[in-house]
Amino acid sequence: KMLKHYAAYSGQYGFSDETAGEGRFDRYSILLIAEICERYVETGLEVTPDLKAMLRKAATLALNVASADGQGFSFGRSLGPYGETAMLEILSISGYLGVLTPEEKEYAYAYSSRIAQRYMEFWFNPQLHSVDMWNQGRRTDAYRGKHRILGENFSLLHQLIFTNDQWNMAGMKDKPPRQDLQAWLDRTQPRFSLTTYAKGEYDRALAVYRDKGHVFSLSMINGGAGQHANSPYYPLPFAPGLVSGVADSGAAHPQLLPKFTLDDGSELLATAWIKDIRTAQDGQRYTVSYRQDELDRLGKSAPQKDARIRVQTEYTLEPGRIVRRDVYTPQGEQRVQRLSLEFGSFSSAARAEGKTVHFGEGDVTEFSVDGLQGCTVAPTAGSDTWKAPYGPMRSAVTCASGSFTMNKPITITWSLRYR
Repeated sequence: KMLKHYAAYSGQYGFSDETAGEGRFDRYSILLIAEICERYVETGLEVTPDLKAMLRKAATLALNVASADGQGFSFGRSLGPYGETAMLEILSISGYLGVLTPEEKEYAYAYSSRIAQRYMEFWFNPQLHSVDMWNQGRRTDAYRGKHRILGENFSLLHQLIFTNDQWNMAGMKDKPPRQDLQAWLDRTQPRFSLTTYAKGEYDRALAVYRDKGHVFSLSMINGGAGQHANSPYYPLPFAPGLVSGVADSGAAHPQLLPKFTLDDGSELLATAWIKDIRTAQDGQRYTVSYRQDELDRLGKSAPQKDARIRVQTEYTLEPGRIVRRDVYTPQGEQRVQRLSLEFGSFSSAARAEGKTVHFGEGDVTEFSVDGLQGCTVAPTAGSDTWKAPYGPMRSAVTCASGSFTMNKPITITWSLRYR
């Protein structure tokens, strides 16, 4: 039944839509095939070539986004340590079933060891004698609220023990992990890759860009009912410590997406109806472009199509810099009450000069905007509004334009520089 679901909503691409075709692809969409293979092994069933082929796709993507510090998936809901233990499950069963090359197996094991180390050094709180997803400026969604604290400890510890057993069965028992993981990732993993999840009326895909030790995951999907307004499902270049979503954020402060508030009170975001994803390369510069013929009208559980404004989007990814350029075109004349753009940053010691914000501390060094009237920046002061799964953002940038009549295309661009 599950494999029929894969076939119906992803087809040849081999990933699991979390919905019945709405286009929500996240951490679990990649992890699920590993769990299926684990159950086959546990029950003595033969893992078929088709299952192994799908597992290989998940393993390829897991290695694409791997990092030497043990961090994992950075997009979608229910992350925190689960963005990392998902990698343990994918790679340990892949090692056991022989879908990794011998070299990949060695380094997947090294990465798994880093993930386990990070669990003890970062996620486990010795004062609480517990995993900690809820304090120290961290935030999770309601699904993983503190009322589940006992279950989360059991769940995560089980994953660590279970995947360690799988590595043992794969011949890695007591082997010291390779120490040159970062060098191997830099040498073997593509600087840029695009993984297609689904094609049809709308495109769903994940672009991964590796630069300066950072891993950016540009997730181009539809969050579907219940998640479309939450920033972990926005089409953003997520990267730990640089760009993060906020669990159960809603769209009051949409991360890095222009929000149109029209005179009739409608609020529109470019989140859900992505078509015609294209990529190009020019030397060390990569571009990803797509269009949306409708914006997402907020306010309902499920995304609502609103064709009054359409948008063409292009990301440019180059060493030390990411640029997003949106061209919004009205269908007829539209009265805009307010147009705003916000950015919650982990960097601090910020100062605004016109529409450019400079940061004195942190990996993001500069954020600039064009196409809006002005920008301000302020410390987040521990606000719940700007908490990532793994810690607090330090600065909140707000750029906005007041009311205007939109009767021709407008271009809004933001640029993020990082070290």
